[in-house]
Amino acid sequence: MKINDITFRYGDKTIFENYTLSLNEGIYCLMGPSASGKTTLLKLMAGLLQPEAGNVDLENKTAVMMFQEDRLLQWYDAKKNVELIVGNEKKAEIEKMFEYLEIPLNGNVKKLSGGQKRRIALIRALLAEGDVLLLDEPFTGMDKELTKKAIELIKKQNKLTVVATHSLEEVKLLEADIINI
Repeated sequence: MKINDITFRYGDKTIFENYTLSLNEGIYCLMGPSASGKTTLLKLMAGLLQPEAGNVDLENKTAVMMFQEDRLLQWYDAKKNVELIVGNEKKAEIEKMFEYLEIPLNGNVKKLSGGQKRRIALIRALLAEGDVLLLDEPFTGMDKELTKKAIELIKKQNKLTVVATHSLEEVKLLEADIINI
């Protein structure tokens, strides 16, 4: 993926000016203070925002994004929220990941904890069709052991992965290269 000389502003506030970045395969972590542009850069990479100058070249790859908000449908159970994105044909994988990350398959989404909802959103992103994973603070609400399990699943994907995080420990566990914003 190549980010070529992009400029992006929110009103009068410049977030990126003539910003260039080249990412090969592997895992990268975006690091920087709050409001530094981590989420904005992920959205630019996903094509959800357009720069006013420059471009983002996914090099014929498709991106999957996990947002900071879980974006689960409250009227469906946990498993159905994943099946809607990845299809029923991955039923065995879904069930295996739910068990591994300690989530009830038929759990009422309204009654699940924030950490459980994050894990469902992560599973949905990991199983969705795409070549590039863009994960915005994916470990929020997870304890240390569940974070380690989630990281194992991410690493098994063998995809170009960009994670927005504030945690150096997560960077170490992911064995990621750091991109300072």
